[in-house]
Amino acid sequence: MIWKSFMKVIARLEVHEILSLLMLGILTLLYELGLKDENLGDEIIRVAVSAGPITTTIALLMVLFFVVLIFVPHGRIAEHAKLLARVMASFLVMLFSFEAVTHFITAKGLPIKDAALQDWDSFLFGGKQPAEWLEPINNHPLTLFLSVIYLAWFAFTYGTIFLMWWSGRRALLEYTAAALMTFYIGYLIYILIPAFGPIFTYTYSTSMTGLTAMMMDRNIFTPVADAFPSLHTGISVIMFILVRKYSKRWFLLYSPVVVLVIISTIYLRIHYVIDVIAGVALALATAWLCRKLIVRWEKLQESIQYSGSVANRGSILPNTHNVLVMKNSQIANGDQSTNI
Repeated sequence: MIWKSFMKVIARLEVHEILSLLMLGILTLLYELGLKDENLGDEIIRVAVSAGPITTTIALLMVLFFVVLIFVPHGRIAEHAKLLARVMASFLVMLFSFEAVTHFITAKGLPIKDAALQDWDSFLFGGKQPAEWLEPINNHPLTLFLSVIYLAWFAFTYGTIFLMWWSGRRALLEYTAAALMTFYIGYLIYILIPAFGPIFTYTYSTSMTGLTAMMMDRNIFTPVADAFPSLHTGISVIMFILVRKYSKRWFLLYSPVVVLVIISTIYLRIHYVIDVIAGVALALATAWLCRKLIVRWEKLQESIQYSGSVANRGSILPNTHNVLVMKNSQIANGDQSTNI
């Protein structure tokens, strides 16, 4: 009985919510076992107090959709508000997880692996870093353009939530699950292979303007170990795959943006090429896995709901055996007035 009740509760969740709960469980274990003087609760408070514009916006949207549910508890509007509120809640967990993971890496003092990643890039590109090959074409207009493209990734990542919602419930659930799985696996790889990226660890012969210069200013930006894999690349590939699948009208806009985002990560010296390769591989794997996972999960949900409805119908049916025994007894006693 307890197991059936538990499964009924789980069946009400979507794949992205289960992934978010699993990530919170992993983070709890990491903090409990890895940091003696800190716990995840402290980190939640810290992130809430110092929340940036993206985290604040996602939190406000989540609250807004829940408020809509309070005033419009039934109907199509309520269904859409509930769906979007739950999606925003999962993205909020993702944003918190990023802060928790990067803080854990710093607090734990994990060894940084930039040197190894530089060796890989040097091996792949003839003894030089990829961004060094691009130095002859470095110029201010191009740097500003690619800086805008790199930052536009944030708008596209969260804007795609609403594009997928407009395309249908299935599109939204698949995008959310695939994006969050890519984020969460990427964050866990950060812990295994922490790296800051070439912008902070490699000395180039030329300087750059734009976003690169801003990121190197410690008064503006604090480096964190979030280079490998490149999640700018990974999420761009997820958007590329799912926008092509569910919203081909917008695919013409997304295609060049995805390509330019990937180029910008290397040109601006934010990522190694090996980061980009890992990001592409991760995205292809999670896109395939999430598609399979959602289909299986929907079948499991239907199975649990069907078994529950059968059990409920069975509980309100009369006990046929007892009724038949009572009828036969009445006939034997000469009373035939009772109808089954």
